[in-house]
Formats: sequence, structure tokens, C-alpha cells
Amino acid sequence: MKKALFILFFSVLLVSCGAQDTEETGVSGDVEAEEKHDEILESGILAYMEQMTGKYLSVGLYSDSKEKQQKHINEAITDVRLAKSEIEDQYKRNIPVIQDLLSLGDIIEESLNKLLVGDSSTEYEDSKRIGEIIGDISREYLDGELPSSVKIHTGIENSSEE
Repeated sequence: MKKALFILFFSVLLVSCGAQDTEETGVSGDVEAEEKHDEILESGILAYMEQMTGKYLSVGLYSDSKEKQQKHINEAITDVRLAKSEIEDQYKRNIPVIQDLLSLGDIIEESLNKLLVGDSSTEYEDSKRIGEIIGDISREYLDGELPSSVKIHTGIENSSEE
């Protein structure tokens, strides 16, 4: 009888300790959400601009093959979406430069989606608008410095040279 009581008591003790451990793990085991940054370095701004514009600027180089161009456009859209997603995950949205980068990404993605379905009727206007936003971001936050892909495709070293 003593042995049965001891086993019963020990079983209840183990069950209650096991339940308690589960509850504690549930509370302390939660991964706290990382705090979003409230500022971004100039190198970060340039890196995101480069990621979003790099393949976009070279879409025209693949105009000889519709299949290659479609593939390149899809890759460019992926790059833009990845950059936007990372920006949204890492930074607070109320920062002006973050809003500008997300706006740039939205416009580039919209333009690429038009090209993907074969609508090039607004390609010039879209490119002009994208260039204006790149120039604005460059002058406002980077002392005129441009992403390397923009420098290569335009021959302009600094947005102040426009």
C-alpha cells in the first residue's frame, strides 16, 4: 500500500511539474519580435536602391529574346519584392527615406508588371518617374551619390550633374 501511494504521489508530482514546465516554456519561450530600426545608413539606402534598380535598368538589354526578357523581368520583380519586404521588416515605416524607398519599389514593380504582360506604352514615362525618384532620394539623403547600376547605365556619377 505504501508503495502504491508513493507511486501515485510521484506520478502526480511528475505530471504537475511537466505541465508547469510547458506553461513556463510557453511564456518565456516566445521569441520577442525584433524592434524595427528608426534610421538607416547611407550604405543601406544605396544597397536597397541598387537591389531594386539593378535588373530593372537592364531589362532592355534582353529585347532580342522574349523568353530571356520575361525571365529577366521576373528576376527583377523578385529583387524589388525582396528589397521591399526586407525594408518593411527591418525599419519603421514613418521614416521619410523608408517611405521614399518603398515608393520607389512600388513604382518599379508596377512598371515591371506592365512590361511582363507586354504593355510598354508607359515605359518611357515610368522610367522618367523612377529616375526622378532616384534623383530625389540621392540628393536628399546621399549628397547626390547614385547606385552603381544607375551610374553605369546613365553615365551620370552624381545626381547633382543632371
